[in-house]
Amino acid sequence: MDLNKFDTLASLTTEKVVWSIRVRAQTVWKGINRTTNEFRGFNIIFMDEQNCRIHAFITEKLCPAFSKELKEGNIYILSDFKVHDCKGDEANRAVRNQKHIYFDNQTNFKRITEDVPLMKEYAFDLFGLNDVPKFLNDNRFLIDVIGTVSKNEAISVISTEDTSKSRLKFKLEDGRIWSWLRSLTNLDNLLKKL
Repeated sequence: MDLNKFDTLASLTTEKVVWSIRVRAQTVWKGINRTTNEFRGFNIIFMDEQNCRIHAFITEKLCPAFSKELKEGNIYILSDFKVHDCKGDEANRAVRNQKHIYFDNQTNFKRITEDVPLMKEYAFDLFGLNDVPKFLNDNRFLIDVIGTVSKNEAISVISTEDTSKSRLKFKLEDGRIWSWLRSLTNLDNLLKKL
């Protein structure tokens, strides 16, 4: 099997339209006009095997051709699409990639159901809570507080001749488990009093 059969998301440029990528649809959501409530199309966050992510958009006119096959979590081969640079103050970007993918009439989109590659289900960026104030004045990116990182420890260092990368193992907690444990403790104390 040819290992270079597919382009990576990091290699996409605006100079050509003949691309072939293998990606997971990490997230899919409907684009709705806030003023008129009109459906504008589908937004997708695609992720490749290198965990690179990119935003893609299917206009409302093209949605019937792709909507039956499009499902969050599935892996696809996508080819013959347009790539645009992000320009200016585009509000509500979901990833920090400087490119967007746009489906057009020539785009081919096929779900992989056999020989499915190992590909992570999710990728996301982590930032400290102290970084939130600088994001509040930058409306280009969507942010959300999803939890607290705890018990973090470096578990390995990968080095090559010119770079080294560390891997970090951590737990991400949203507080629900602690509320549940506290409620059990309170329940246990109440039972002891009876």
